[in-house]
Amino acid sequence: MKILFVIARYFPYSGLQTDFLRAAEAAADRGHEVTCLVGSWEGKRPDGLRILTAQLPGTGEADDLDALETAYRDLLMRESFDRTAAFELIPGVDFYFAGFDCLGSAPEDADPQLLAREKAVFSPGASPYIFYLVTPQINAFFGVYGTEPSRFLRLPPGMNPACGRVPDPDSVRIRKRAELGLLDGERLGITAAHDMLLKGVDRILISYAELPPERRNRLRFFVTGILGRGECEKLAAELGIADRVIFDGNRPDLPELLCAADYLVHPARREAAGSILIEAIASGLPVVCTEVCGFQDIVLASGGHVLNEPFYPGALTAELDYLAGISDDGLHYWRQQVLTYAHGPADFYRRADVLVNFIQSHSAGDRP
Repeated sequence: MKILFVIARYFPYSGLQTDFLRAAEAAADRGHEVTCLVGSWEGKRPDGLRILTAQLPGTGEADDLDALETAYRDLLMRESFDRTAAFELIPGVDFYFAGFDCLGSAPEDADPQLLAREKAVFSPGASPYIFYLVTPQINAFFGVYGTEPSRFLRLPPGMNPACGRVPDPDSVRIRKRAELGLLDGERLGITAAHDMLLKGVDRILISYAELPPERRNRLRFFVTGILGRGECEKLAAELGIADRVIFDGNRPDLPELLCAADYLVHPARREAAGSILIEAIASGLPVVCTEVCGFQDIVLASGGHVLNEPFYPGALTAELDYLAGISDDGLHYWRQQVLTYAHGPADFYRRADVLVNFIQSHSAGDRP
């Protein structure tokens, strides 16, 4: 089978991009002929995938999607594919991966061109089957557009097995904490977010600065990401906590960093699902997140804590105070509770396989 996957930009360390690559590789591993149409590709190009690059103007998301759609339709004029799957709002594909929340739920905050694209994808009678991740997504799209329920195909949580618990975690933890310069007795919270402001790093900094000095001295933070880093570093300096927060870019050693940390704190403003939450739980980390996170039910099931919406800074401050003050025995018990869930009822690894199963079993001709 010839399958075409489409995304505007591929780069490592982002949830949507990781889902895109794992799906393409899973299809290729099954012997399908896979083509990837992208606007840009950052990082290693895997064997077994044919990668085509479209020229995008870079003048904004809507303009880039216009150019990507033009390149997609030009490609279809030259070649035929058995299935097409887009991880962007491109009407007319066979499958659309809904990796974001419904723009139509807050149209006043959305780009009108992107809203028009979303309407073209989700309106009744439109073509694509829709991969979705969590129930609130399907409820939102159905409520705004009246999308046929039969078009929605649910995917399980997905993560790279390499991002799970590392071999010999005790020695990795000791080595990594030494590399980070952590003192005996210091607790480490971690936040991994490509877009720091979207995922609430500024919220962490403000609440952390409100802690009593004895609590701040017991808790440090490690933050990975690119977008918003300058603003967050400036805020940390203004709050007088720059020496307690380690900022770094996207890190290839995230599994080891999760092993070194004591908990993941993820007070996101928007998070359709949250692959990092799954990766942290698989590593045995207790998770604190906001109620907007699609996987908040999994966080609760693993014993983690969920901050109610609307977000209240004092609630996060109280949570950080609890994290800094919990006893060693209490933290050990909490981590064991998380691992018991991760190694028991959890299903964290099959998303790409389920996605390819759907592509193989659903054809354009039988779309509702």
